[in-house]
Amino acid sequence: MRICIVVPYFTSYVHGNEYGLAKGLCELGHSVTIVTSTAKAPREKKIANSRTRSVSNYEFDVNYLPVLFDMGDNPIITGIDKHIKNFDVVLLQEDYPFICHKAYSSAKKCGIPAILSSERTYYPENIAKRYVLKALDATTNKKLRDSVNALTATAMLPENL
Repeated sequence: MRICIVVPYFTSYVHGNEYGLAKGLCELGHSVTIVTSTAKAPREKKIANSRTRSVSNYEFDVNYLPVLFDMGDNPIITGIDKHIKNFDVVLLQEDYPFICHKAYSSAKKCGIPAILSSERTYYPENIAKRYVLKALDATTNKKLRDSVNALTATAMLPENL
């Protein structure tokens, strides 16, 4: 199966769950491509000043799409339509990144199933981001969650239970 994982940021030296997911799916015999932006994640900005990305030999492909602008650590990209049409399924990592909303729209136009992974594990420190996220959760993010073909969620238990 040809699987597209859509995530707003991907770097070879800060491995998030999308790295493990892509690696595991490849080990199961699937063809995997991560579609992401050229923008840097907030955590990446803290540890690196250069825009150079180290190259690693992955079992999967990574396609970096150009960023029109980064709106509040949420990159607005261009060019995703031509990438989505080549896959059997699209896995969206989170419901709030604009890249995931755009990928969902493209997948729907092409008749490709979309799976949304909801793994929100943080609470924004910035009060403005908190209110924007709350508004999105009640509107466009809810519409996305209600429209995808499947929804997965990650549950994390507090350490002191």
